[in-house]
Amino acid sequence: MSSSSSSDDSDEDIILQILINLPRPRRFRDRSNPLQDYDDLDFKCRFRLSKETFMILLHMIGDSIKHKTNRSSSLSPVLQLLIALRYYATGAFQMVLGDHIQVNKSTVCRVIKTVSTEIARLRPQFIEFPSTVVEQQRVQLGFFRLHQFPRVIGALDCSHTRIQSY
Repeated sequence: MSSSSSSDDSDEDIILQILINLPRPRRFRDRSNPLQDYDDLDFKCRFRLSKETFMILLHMIGDSIKHKTNRSSSLSPVLQLLIALRYYATGAFQMVLGDHIQVNKSTVCRVIKTVSTEIARLRPQFIEFPSTVVEQQRVQLGFFRLHQFPRVIGALDCSHTRIQSY
């Protein structure tokens, strides 16, 4: 009887070893589309941009973040930008974002890096620091007069869309 039991144990061990070494099957999930799911107010509350501004930004960086192939159900530029914006808006853990949008944490990490790099490349179009000494002194004086901040030549305020110059 013990030989039968040891035979069963070895068969179970072999099956278990086979199962452990098998790759997990890939799952392709249906993903929600926040552009369709939310009205403009809800969208802006979640992503800190209006849908219109989102589309402008997508137009500016979409080609740069688009995958070269559609292999493995790659993420669209829309979804990549949504992931990055949600991360910026909430500061949530990447695993939480991945669970919400149904992508892996490592994918979220790569997407945030890629999208952030492309947005940063737009800097010259939107951020301009004073380049001459006279311009720097004028801006420094303006900051000091309004806010008593000495030697400041620029500031970013991401809570407003309007730009104020001194």
